[in-house]
Amino acid sequence: MDQGADNHMEAARISKPVEISFWRHSDIKDDPVLLGLIDKFNRTHRDIKVEYREVPWDQEHDLLLAAAAEGRPPDCSDVVEYWIGEWVKKDLLEPLDDYIDQWDGSDDLIDGYWDWVRAGPDQPRYIVGGGMGCDVIYYRADLFEAANLEPPNTYEDLLVAAKKLTRPPRCYGLGMRGSRIGHRFWGDFMRSQGLNFGGSSGNFTLNIADAVAANQWYIDLYATHRVTPPSAITDSFPQHLQQLISGEAAIIMHTTHLASLLDEALGQRVAACRMPAGPNGRHITFYPQNHAIYRESRNKEAAWVFISWLAEAEQVEAWCRNPQRPLLPNVKSLLGDSVYSNDRFYKVSLDSMKDWGSDPWFHPQFGPFVERVWPQTFQRALRGDISSQEMMDIFQDHFTGSH
Repeated sequence: MDQGADNHMEAARISKPVEISFWRHSDIKDDPVLLGLIDKFNRTHRDIKVEYREVPWDQEHDLLLAAAAEGRPPDCSDVVEYWIGEWVKKDLLEPLDDYIDQWDGSDDLIDGYWDWVRAGPDQPRYIVGGGMGCDVIYYRADLFEAANLEPPNTYEDLLVAAKKLTRPPRCYGLGMRGSRIGHRFWGDFMRSQGLNFGGSSGNFTLNIADAVAANQWYIDLYATHRVTPPSAITDSFPQHLQQLISGEAAIIMHTTHLASLLDEALGQRVAACRMPAGPNGRHITFYPQNHAIYRESRNKEAAWVFISWLAEAEQVEAWCRNPQRPLLPNVKSLLGDSVYSNDRFYKVSLDSMKDWGSDPWFHPQFGPFVERVWPQTFQRALRGDISSQEMMDIFQDHFTGSH
């Protein structure tokens, strides 16, 4: 074992070579950066071999739950942040506090990180990862310049720009994500309007009059103002990417890791700015990269050696500088690097950090909300099948069981 591996106190507990299973989705099929890191680990840790399974993104949630239900989960996997509460309620994950407290790398993670990923005050930590991002606005700088528009600073600015840039069917002002994960951008907007969406208190006030009215404003982008493509009801990442590149959409809301794909396709014709502000300020969803160990793993110490190694500076730097999927490092010794402060896209994310916040990840109903309840209900509201009030009543019932 190399010197770096010797620094892990758990390595001493591994009495013979072991093989651990690691499942993860990848936005890039056969991602050479991820495969390279796994190969590097296997070459430098002779007593541990990682067997990697790439899991399709749209199947990972159900495949991991099914494997756990059958008593055969992987030793470790990524756990998308909005699944964590569901996983914890099902008692699938190993608490990591004892490992973290004895890990030399724990102090190099940015201030606030451990609070973000803790299940609650004085609750265990179940995940660790190396990389992070946030929601941002991407917009066609060339179209904005031609229309003499400034980047939107508020949601009202966003609506004004979207109306001015909409020229159907050739161009629509705003790409909207009506499919799963669209909850993030809806959530940024709703919290900027004062919506109490869980938070540290765990309270939800989703169906009060002010929240219903704000939700109607968001629905009306599609239903009344018609500043979104007609396909917005089911649009997702691939459609957004192509809409902005082709000019069918002038603005999209997406995440840090989209920057390199857009820069490659559009160059200076694309720019980014912070998510807009509302009456309650600017609220921007932060997302960490997460890895966890399963309770039923027979090789927990070896799994910790692997996932903590992935969260150390050298590996985090490689992961975050993936040319096809850039991220910000959550490691203090890397975050001050000029490569981040000098890049026009990274800088937008860095400038947003003071407004970052998390969804109620640890609520046991949040995973199902993201995977099924939000997209199905929002799509019904966009079609006019239910009202804004009915949509928010459904959400309130999902989290609290009563109006």
